[in-house]
Amino acid sequence: HIDAPKHFFDGALTVDKLDLAKAFGPAWVLDFTGKSAGSKITREELEKHSDKIIDGARIIIRTGWDKVFPEDRYFSECPAVVPEACEYLAQRNIACLAMDMPTVCGGDYVAAHHHLLKAEVVIVEGLANLDKLEGELVLFSAFPLRIRDCDGSPCRAVAVDGLSESDLAVFAAITEHKSVFIRP
Repeated sequence: HIDAPKHFFDGALTVDKLDLAKAFGPAWVLDFTGKSAGSKITREELEKHSDKIIDGARIIIRTGWDKVFPEDRYFSECPAVVPEACEYLAQRNIACLAMDMPTVCGGDYVAAHHHLLKAEVVIVEGLANLDKLEGELVLFSAFPLRIRDCDGSPCRAVAVDGLSESDLAVFAAITEHKSVFIRP
């Protein structure tokens, strides 16, 4: 699903007003599959990927946690991107943060979401099958349903793996253009 800024901020952007280009285009897959239940993804760990975490980047965090679903602990023990790490991502002005966990940060989810959503980072949570991606750079798409004035939405997320750098460059150029709904 996708979280819009209105998820935590009154009067903020809703899913029908999100810039769709933020959740479409080349995305970096960061591998955190070594993370165990309840573990944390820290700012320091993300800083090791600073060459990828740049202005306008789409970042996908792969932990393998989707394989725990439908166990109850899927929600209660998932790895967490701690608030300081979320602040770092927001400071780096990324466009989108996607992950295979059900939430960004289970323990301190308010602070984590605040950092990202205040910066209008599109959050995509609950992805599955990221283990099937072989490349670290993929074409990513996650569009929300156009539900007016809503703070979140289910989405259909797709990652295309194995594209050449020139193919990915074409999609990167496309995302620089304004996205428009063609049906009201």
